[in-house]
Amino acid sequence: TAFKIATVPDVTNDYVMAIGFQDNWPTGISNGCYFLLDRTIHVTNWQCVTNKAGVKTTADSGVVPVNATFTNLRIEVNAAGTSVTFYIDGTLVATTATNIPTAAIGPITIGRWVAGAAVTHNYDWMCWQYQTSAARGTL
Repeated sequence: TAFKIATVPDVTNDYVMAIGFQDNWPTGISNGCYFLLDRTIHVTNWQCVTNKAGVKTTADSGVVPVNATFTNLRIEVNAAGTSVTFYIDGTLVATTATNIPTAAIGPITIGRWVAGAAVTHNYDWMCWQYQTSAARGTL
C-alpha cells in the first residue's frame, strides 16, 4: 500500500495504527502480519508484527514514519508460510520466522484507533496478491 500520514503519532495526537493482514480490528488482533505504529511499544519507529493466536513477535524496523510524505509498505509471506518479510519504500526492514498465523487472515486491513484528536491519512493504492505455491512465478 502507499499512504501518507498527516500527523505522526505524538503526545498531542496519539493514536495506534496497524496496516497489513489481520483479524479482529480495531482491538484484540489475534492473528496477523502487519506494520504497527504504537507509542507504547516504540516512540517513533514502525514495528513489524507477526501474531499467531495472540502471541506476537515484534521487530523494530528502524524506520521513522514521515509526516505528509507517501510511504510504500509491503509484506510478503513465503509459499511455505514459514517466513514473513517486511519492506518500507522497497527496503527490507525485517524478516520474521516465528508466530506466523496458520488461521485465515486478510485481506489488507488499514485502521487506527484514536486516544486524542482526529487524524487524517491518505491512501493512494492497495494491492493484495495471493499465489499458491504451484502457481508461484506465473503471474
